[in-house]
Amino acid sequence: MRTRILAFASAGLLAVIACGDSSTNPGATPTNADRSDRTQIANYQDLTGRVQSAALSYRAAMGAPTMTVAGCPAAHDAYDAQVRPWVSQMVQMSGAMDGFIGAHDGTAYADMSCVAIAMLADLDAHGRVACTFASLSDNQAEAFRHADVMASYGAQVYARCGQMMGGLDGGGYRWGPMAPGCGGPAGGTNSGDPVALGERIFNWGIGVDGQPIVRNGGFGMMMMRSGCAGCHGSDGRGLRTMMFTTPNITYPNLTDPSGMRDPDGSRGPTFTDDLIRRAVVEGIDPDGERLDTAMPRWQLSDQDWDDLLLFLKTLR
Repeated sequence: MRTRILAFASAGLLAVIACGDSSTNPGATPTNADRSDRTQIANYQDLTGRVQSAALSYRAAMGAPTMTVAGCPAAHDAYDAQVRPWVSQMVQMSGAMDGFIGAHDGTAYADMSCVAIAMLADLDAHGRVACTFASLSDNQAEAFRHADVMASYGAQVYARCGQMMGGLDGGGYRWGPMAPGCGGPAGGTNSGDPVALGERIFNWGIGVDGQPIVRNGGFGMMMMRSGCAGCHGSDGRGLRTMMFTTPNITYPNLTDPSGMRDPDGSRGPTFTDDLIRRAVVEGIDPDGERLDTAMPRWQLSDQDWDDLLLFLKTLR
């Protein structure tokens, strides 16, 4: 459950994850995907990282103690002018991403175009109301909402890209859930199956009552309206992105008697069910040390926890 944050880079210094696509070769496989495929998807990833970085910077600027109602329009206009060309490019390029997913038995999970279009739509919607409220707090609330939406959608892109990369690297294509609004669950009961409810908590952070689970702490992408999968991947095996690396939180790894294996190959402490819950709720590891503040502290009900644990035990 420990989250290792490598770095948050400036937009101009983002590292690149090469994921591969089918824009030049729709029938590409993990063994023959060429450099041009990887370069095109790396460019897409770079755009996404730039948008996320800008959205988080905009959020921070709007929340700064020096922000005023009068200063709001300038902050918004500068942000919009920066990110709009990037999001527009993402919209144009996303078809190739979906083409790759579809070419590898993932047609039902091809949501990259949907996500990019949704990001552009929210940028437009935010632009219509940004800085139009009389109070600073209302303007800030709208800016925070928008930034969180952009970060949440961006996290979906990173998770999907990690799945693509896993396939290219020979690990098989384990397509995760669709983004909310693109076919993924946005609420509701999802069924009375405890494992299914636990999966919804893991993927989207939505509790048994159909409402988002309250969380404290975290920052940037970890504050988004999403669940554990947003940072650890839909299969729980951790993600490596240009912004962070997260550990494998599958149940066998967490409870390994030799100690949980961290991304760098070292061994950490061994978790029990109760210690996993303490880590998720209180942010404390088995050794009594506090987890990185990037790891949110989730206010889980007893039922939420029971369902989440059941699903967690299915991750191998």
